[in-house]
Order: sequence, then C-alpha cells, then structure tokens
Amino acid sequence: VRQHNAILTGNCQTTDFANAYKGQRLVVFDLTRDDKPNVNYTLIEHLKNGVLFSTKYQSHVKTFAFCKVLCLANFAPDLDKLSADRWDVWHLNSRGQLQSPSKVCSTNRLPETFFVQTHYESREINHEPPPPSSSSSSSKTALLRAT
Repeated sequence: VRQHNAILTGNCQTTDFANAYKGQRLVVFDLTRDDKPNVNYTLIEHLKNGVLFSTKYQSHVKTFAFCKVLCLANFAPDLDKLSADRWDVWHLNSRGQLQSPSKVCSTNRLPETFFVQTHYESREINHEPPPPSSSSSSSKTALLRAT
C-alpha cells in the first residue's frame, strides 16, 4: 500500500471515505461476500470522475487526478451499476493467471474499468457451467480502473 501511494479500505460510506481520502493514486477495496448486495458503486464512480464531496467536519469538495480503483471480492460486479463502456471483464484462473478479456461492450472507446474474476465465479458473467469442486474458497476477484 505505501509503495504504490494507495489507500486500503473495505466497503464503506462515501462520506467516511471522502474524509479519509488524501489523493492516493490507487484505491483498494477489500470486499467480503456479505458486501455483495451493498457495494458502493457510487463511490467508485466518484473516484473515477476525480471529485468527492466531503461532508464530515469541515465540508468541502475534493478534486484530484484520476486514480486506479481495485476491488478484491469473491463475486462478480453488477455490470448495470456503471456504464457498459467502462467494463472489461477478465478471467483469473485457479493458478492465478489472467486469461483473455471478454467483450462486455462493443464501443471503440478504451474501457475505464477492468474486472478480473476468479475461475470459480466465472459462470456469473460468462454463463459457463459450474467448475469442478475446488477447496479454494478464499480466491478473490478484482476491479481495476485503467490509466
């Protein structure tokens, strides 16, 4: 985290995060399965837009250069929560290797958000049959904003 000028947090309220955020270039969300129905996509969108409104204590608007957003989770993102042209879905296999991206949108614009997904959860987006049983239930997925 220190090495990459990053901030690490769990799923949180926008107001709490806006107060803690000091312009780090990388924001890492470590999400639990329990967070799945309540992921703060609004906060992710604000970070990608480079503007946060901090209402805590001395209220003010924070503007900053874009930052990368990385979400670690054991579930796929809700693709309807951000614009379709911002997603690019990647598969992370059981050996931790990135596979070719799936095309979520058909625009010529470079997607701003990349989603890297574990092999176990891949059927949620790719509609593949469930994989064979695996003892690796702690694998993670990731969401990353492109530079």
